[in-house]
Amino acid sequence: MALVCIIPCTHWINGWFLRLFSVPVISIDAVEHTGVWGKSSSFEIADPSSRISVGARYRGSSQVLGRLELQLQLEQVESMTLRARNGLLNHEPFKLSVISQECGNPH
Repeated sequence: MALVCIIPCTHWINGWFLRLFSVPVISIDAVEHTGVWGKSSSFEIADPSSRISVGARYRGSSQVLGRLELQLQLEQVESMTLRARNGLLNHEPFKLSVISQECGNPH
């Protein structure tokens, strides 16, 4: 089992808009979890090939926008931190990148 931390972040140009009008949605194997912009959310993941995506849900809407799915390869990993950042334009998908082999909210 691996511990994975995911930090949903916004692009510096349009971040004010997303932080004001939407909430981040973290999906792990099609199960949705609400996140907080700029804060780490921790998940224990049993399946080493889990699928993760991050997107934004605008207040009052049920649709999650900007999702781009990533299949993890966690066979040799005990923990990691991923950063999900949206693109310059609101319609661009969130990109996931590994920022640490430790789980947490790095400074």
